[in-house]
Amino acid sequence: MKNKVAIIILSLLVIICGVIIFTGVDGKSAYELACENGYEGTLEEWLASLKADNSSNQYNVTSGDNYNITVNTDQTVEEAAAAKALLSTVSVYSKFTISHTGTDIFGRPYETTSEATGAGAGVIYQLDKDRGDAFIITNYHVVHNADSTSSDGIAEELVIFLYGMEYNEYAISAEYVGGSSVYDIAVLRVNNSDVLRSSSAVAATIADSSEVSILQTAIVIGNPEALGLSATVGAINVDSEYIEMELSTGEKGQMRVMRVDAAVNEGNSGGGLYDKNGNLIGIVNAKIISSSVDNMGYAIPSNIAIGVAQSIIDYCYGTSNRSMYKCLIGITLVTDSSSCVYDTETGKVMIRETVAIENVTSGGLFDGKVQSGDIIKSIEIDGKIYEATRVFTVIDAMLNARVGSVVTINVVRSGENTSFSVTIPSSALTAVA
Repeated sequence: MKNKVAIIILSLLVIICGVIIFTGVDGKSAYELACENGYEGTLEEWLASLKADNSSNQYNVTSGDNYNITVNTDQTVEEAAAAKALLSTVSVYSKFTISHTGTDIFGRPYETTSEATGAGAGVIYQLDKDRGDAFIITNYHVVHNADSTSSDGIAEELVIFLYGMEYNEYAISAEYVGGSSVYDIAVLRVNNSDVLRSSSAVAATIADSSEVSILQTAIVIGNPEALGLSATVGAINVDSEYIEMELSTGEKGQMRVMRVDAAVNEGNSGGGLYDKNGNLIGIVNAKIISSSVDNMGYAIPSNIAIGVAQSIIDYCYGTSNRSMYKCLIGITLVTDSSSCVYDTETGKVMIRETVAIENVTSGGLFDGKVQSGDIIKSIEIDGKIYEATRVFTVIDAMLNARVGSVVTINVVRSGENTSFSVTIPSSALTAVA
């Protein structure tokens, strides 16, 4: 059984790509280390210099805990990035019991059941190699089926496979930790796996998706049609947009995504979208199917995916709860102005917005503090500052707030800089199923 595909309401059919995985790597790349030591050229220039200077025709791409890869310098940047990503990639298989109802030729109602298996993928988010434990991020629709006979629609059995080990003897059992259909993110847990413990698997290196720029390299690694892991390459076409999709629960929801032109097919769901350094910038979850559209795929930005996944781990793991929670602070935002900015150092064009407070909820956490019309410069959560360069950077940042977190909003009011802080109470939590 292939998983259902999302529908983007643009008069076009959008597929939730039901299968995929991949990831980045734990540690810094050799290029990043070279830059720290004073190298000022681009990655491509650095690779070219290695080809000219390295008589062994090899170089160390990255090093970290249980991770040390040598890549031939004849490889392209994309090949090197894919090599990193594959070590954090897993195939995901979900087993369901599906209920079928109808009426027979005499008009009598009947109900039957059958088994079905969905194929997907996931990204290793956290890994304890010594213990054989891992948390894995995938799409909610990979592990949920609205027609399942289970009370919550979640698969009765979940199995993952590491890259290059997709044989029955290497099957790894996983358990569902929790998820959100609204964000289309779910977290799986692997405990005490000998296969994982003795493998070359590593956790993904996470990149800041708010820094993604148009036409930067975008690498998709997945398991289209459940035929095995494969990689496609393209570019970021739109760094942030909102699409309306049909969720796995059958409801419609709006989701912020990045658009890519790398080939995405049914079976790519839950897999990663990577940059040219093999770092995770998104989780692939949908595509448009239309005779008039070519190569329009979508990925949930990594800043959203990681914020949601960590919330699931914090509020679900080790409890009976299965829903993520987020904190509501009682303000709504609006874009006061928007423009593009050309960075002469990087050569990139980035959209920059003036983020203003549109409304403050009466009785909310910031009631009597911030005001309508205040310009937000940044938001600080437990000491970490998030610049308000776009409306979504503030919204995404709040996914990192927990009960007890100190949230400070830095604003400009009548030309003066001022700050307001609150501590998040449990009453500010809301479940997002």
